[in-house]
Amino acid sequence: MFELNCNIRDSDALRRSFNELTREVFWFDFEDWYKSGGWGDMYIPHAVVEDGEVVANVSVNIMPFSVGGVRKNYIQLGTVMTRPDRRGEGLGRAAMEFVLEKYLDAPDVDGIFFRKRQRA
Repeated sequence: MFELNCNIRDSDALRRSFNELTREVFWFDFEDWYKSGGWGDMYIPHAVVEDGEVVANVSVNIMPFSVGGVRKNYIQLGTVMTRPDRRGEGLGRAAMEFVLEKYLDAPDVDGIFFRKRQRA
């Protein structure tokens, strides 16, 4: 059984597992960013955790903007990933549905966007 965990930043074990999956899928990780103090409260992974390991994730980047002089709060979805051997099980979908349910009608969120990953 899996759980959705939105607080992996300060857990050494979960952050390590998150970084391992990020390296496997995207060929980079967030550890240096974390160690330098850059990983703050505006980057929130929503990780699917099973047996202490991150197997899928959808991250939220909180991005405030000024639009016509009015402050707007948008979120960008990123670091959308599922461990290759677990794809097709609906784990990424569960994370995405959780994120959308949490943020779509949130009163302090004006919009959601993502950037489509370019394929080689």
